[in-house]
Amino acid sequence: MPEPITTEAVCLRSRNWRESSCVLTMFTREIGLVSVIAKGARRPKSRLGGAANLFSHTRVLLYPPRSGELYLITEAEIINLFPGLLVNYEHLLAASRLAEFLMHTLPPRHPEERLFQLLLVYLNELSQPATPALTRVTTQTLILSFILKALTFLGYRPELHRCSRCQQELVPPVIFDRQLGALVCSRCASGSSPTEKLLSTDHLFFLRKLLHTPATELSQHLPENESLSQNQEIITTVLCFIQHHYPTQKFLLFDTQA
Repeated sequence: MPEPITTEAVCLRSRNWRESSCVLTMFTREIGLVSVIAKGARRPKSRLGGAANLFSHTRVLLYPPRSGELYLITEAEIINLFPGLLVNYEHLLAASRLAEFLMHTLPPRHPEERLFQLLLVYLNELSQPATPALTRVTTQTLILSFILKALTFLGYRPELHRCSRCQQELVPPVIFDRQLGALVCSRCASGSSPTEKLLSTDHLFFLRKLLHTPATELSQHLPENESLSQNQEIITTVLCFIQHHYPTQKFLLFDTQA
């Protein structure tokens, strides 16, 4: 039997299998994205039950598959269950969006330790008690920020400071070209292409904040009275960034998408 692997893991998806077991999709620190069989995890006194909870952060013992893709989990130690996610639907939904993004973009068994740590930071932020600052708009902001940073770790960092054509510093007015999946300066834009759209100065600066600001500080950088409709331009831009690099994938990351 192959040597077992001890690693930290976050459960991104859990599906019932037979009478008492689960098939899990786990993002692990050492292995990356893996499918796992947790035998007996749904039994009341199972030692594996914590690992099958959505978004649970655990330390697990995994046996690699002899054939196929399913790892076998035999031990699990709970590190953090992020209980705050379970008492706030908006936060739980936002965590689900992060999980969906990872399951659509990560290749199996490819370690991404920085991305794993990023996920823990954002799950912890979403697990915080609801406050006036942590509103639905803020959860949208956390999703957007996570995606931009995750794209960076995956090698697709959006260029928000230089024109993607001439490489000169971007100075408003700035154009977002859907075909390029990138920003261009007014000099390089054709001015007539249906794939080009003017990006407001405020939203350009906000995109930069989303990329560079730590998750714990994002609520301090929201524009006053920001609404979901005002966020639509940024949502559309980020979705275009994603679709440019993952054209065959279908993402449902927000309640409202262009």
